[in-house]
Amino acid sequence: MRPLLVTVAIAAVAAGCSGEGDVRAPPDRVDRGPERPARTSAAVPTRFHGRPLSVLLTRTRPAPLAAQCDDAAAAAGRPIVCPALLPEVPIVRDPNLHGGAAPYSRDGFYVISANNGENGRALHFIVGLGSAAWLDRHVFDDRFNTVRGRPRRLRDVTVDGETARVYRFFGGANAGHVGAVVDRADGTQAFASMHGRRYTDVAVLMAVDLARQPASWTAERPLPRPSSTRAG
Repeated sequence: MRPLLVTVAIAAVAAGCSGEGDVRAPPDRVDRGPERPARTSAAVPTRFHGRPLSVLLTRTRPAPLAAQCDDAAAAAGRPIVCPALLPEVPIVRDPNLHGGAAPYSRDGFYVISANNGENGRALHFIVGLGSAAWLDRHVFDDRFNTVRGRPRRLRDVTVDGETARVYRFFGGANAGHVGAVVDRADGTQAFASMHGRRYTDVAVLMAVDLARQPASWTAERPLPRPSSTRAG
């Protein structure tokens, strides 16, 4: 039944976020669930340009995000880059509130999302990777958004020699988000966004980390394949 679940999830994230409220989500709605540690010894940043982070970061992936990486790797048929540095926030239990805002690509490109909508402390975040043209189509293009207007570039930020371009989003899955884009050495681009401008530091650090990761994630479970029938 996974194809139906993915369809519902994409519809949920496409609705986007609105506002920047911090109303607490009911305790029974949030849970990080089974986790898969990132296979890396890299440190977890705790400060941004000398200041404490707006929200803590972790290198343990929540189950819904790991599952989306599995799907992206299965669709590509080869290892992909799966985000390893993520916000340490509660994860909503409802599976329909996690899911990509774009179809998985055979090139290993994706836009994956967790905590879609407004869920209090369970902050909505989105992570993506693709060519400049692919991200422009699936992240920056506003043609299908209810609230029109392409993201506005706010500034450039340098972290450990990497330059992140910071944007404010107005509509679509990233509505109310601040996002960052960092160029990768292989010619692709890493993208990360968080709901609320106060989390610019976290979005930048996530994008910088994703830009430095190798393509090492393989699917632990393949996507279901449609059954074929022969005429006759």
